[in-house]
Amino acid sequence: MPGAWPCAFPSGTPRTRCMKCITLPDACVEILPVPFADAVAAGEYAPMNGTHLERRRRRAAAPLKLHVGGLDAAELTKRRAAIGGAVINPMFPERLRHLEADIVPTPSRPNFPRQPNNLIAVWPPWEQGFGDAFGGTLLPLGELSRLGELRKHALAISGLRHASLVRPLAAAAGSLCALERPQPPLLPRCASACWPELHVCMPRNTDTRDAYEANLALDAASGWLPPPPPPPPPFAAGAPPTPLRVLIAARTGRRPIVELDALVAACDGSAVGGGGVVARCEALPAGASVEEKARRLRRADVLVSMWGGDTINGLRLKRGGAVVEVRNAGFVRGASWGWVELHRRWVTRTTATCFKPKAACPLHKDVRQRPLAFYTLTLPENATVLGDEETRCLERAAAGERGAGRRHMCFWNAGLRVDAARLKAVLGRVVADRERGLVPVETRDVVCEKRKHGGVLDPSTGQRVCFA
Repeated sequence: MPGAWPCAFPSGTPRTRCMKCITLPDACVEILPVPFADAVAAGEYAPMNGTHLERRRRRAAAPLKLHVGGLDAAELTKRRAAIGGAVINPMFPERLRHLEADIVPTPSRPNFPRQPNNLIAVWPPWEQGFGDAFGGTLLPLGELSRLGELRKHALAISGLRHASLVRPLAAAAGSLCALERPQPPLLPRCASACWPELHVCMPRNTDTRDAYEANLALDAASGWLPPPPPPPPPFAAGAPPTPLRVLIAARTGRRPIVELDALVAACDGSAVGGGGVVARCEALPAGASVEEKARRLRRADVLVSMWGGDTINGLRLKRGGAVVEVRNAGFVRGASWGWVELHRRWVTRTTATCFKPKAACPLHKDVRQRPLAFYTLTLPENATVLGDEETRCLERAAAGERGAGRRHMCFWNAGLRVDAARLKAVLGRVVADRERGLVPVETRDVVCEKRKHGGVLDPSTGQRVCFA
């Protein structure tokens, strides 16, 4: 039955949804040459470049054929239709991949090598991004890894742009290759072969049952990190000052924390929480290797990151750690809440349940075994550092020019100057919650009476105030 694999996995958890896969029995994958393979291997992702005619030719070039011999005509037609309506084009996620056009009935199998295991063939919802590929593809596959299923099978993926995402998959899977866009040496192009079963899979971020455990399985396969230590004990009143180790993520390009060195200096050595706890703040360099970032994160208590894919690095904190996501009020005010909360959902997906009855236990209260806490620091628009692009965007939006984006898009990728007092106020909440043994998830700063989203904490009064 289509979709029966891997939904038959026993979960024993409240989250029962699993990756959507459609099985093609007795299938052969014929790998075809593509006109832009060399450019893709060089990291240029050629389908996004070139003239209009070149782009059309590249998109029309079929990189593979799937020969299916284990289904009658009616069932094959049914499964082709299901695949055609579900597989997204990873390079152009607003379009379908139309993989059904590459599936052909084959009464006699081609003369390709026969493989003893099955093939998991994955088309990510978005192949080029870092956070999107991590949250929407790696974590669902990490679920398969922690359930012991990924290594049983060969894994083929349409492609992945960032080499740092390829390594954990290569280590966790029985074998790994690229169906369409290779990135050698870790992601070579697949070879034509035949398989007892071909599982065509469309992972989504909602397929992840426990993000921390899924990432832990991938890291363990990669050999980057030892198992995480147990959660840190609560801060005890009257005990000697305990350091709160804070990493503040640097970014290059879009959405930087402006004057990061000054923020780190103001944060480091400051008292937070009122109980003698001292913050030890360091920058997490953007150019550090994945291994170095992972090691430093595992030693930290708190990761402070701008809204974006960096937030997902919080999954490498020790258990009981906290992620503080810095957001721009100008963006939060106008963007859909599903978009604003995207990275929070990636990081905090867990099967942890509450000790108390559900009615007495909302999401931000006591939970058991929640691996990470999550906090938001939403800064007002006047903390934005506007570049030429953002300034032009705001001018066009104010003038109501045709084709101008909505105003919140002008703040989407802008840098922010983070006030140290506001950051220390959030760190104080981290300390206070740990003293009470809580691992909370703050879904927003506050819901103002006349606003759809948010508000900010005024550190001078300790009160929540609505956006201006």
